[in-house]
Amino acid sequence: MKVVGVKSVIRGKDGRVVGYSLKIGKELDEEIVERLARGEKLAKVVYDPFDPYLEHLRKNGILHKVFEINGTRAAMVKIDENFKRFDGLAGLGEIFLKLDGEDLNLAIETFVEAEVDLIFGGS
Repeated sequence: MKVVGVKSVIRGKDGRVVGYSLKIGKELDEEIVERLARGEKLAKVVYDPFDPYLEHLRKNGILHKVFEINGTRAAMVKIDENFKRFDGLAGLGEIFLKLDGEDLNLAIETFVEAEVDLIFGGS
């Protein structure tokens, strides 16, 4: 699993990864649409999702799982061909992930247990 939309990797003096610059907005929207068109499997992690959003997911049959990470409620949501562009808001309250064959349960387990530098891997 890798984070979608990595713009650049920030390295320390010793060459270790210390951070990432991520795409947001329309730039991220476009990358998501392109990846879906190529058949990639994507999901997003929404931190501290509102109850009405979770109800929307449930009512519309959108595959998702709610979990906790570092004491914060989060939801992992499967992204499919019905992805709606956010008109510039993508990436502000969520992280998009490329799934490499994982189902949502395994993806959540990997996301929660892995160190950040194991998850982030570039485009």
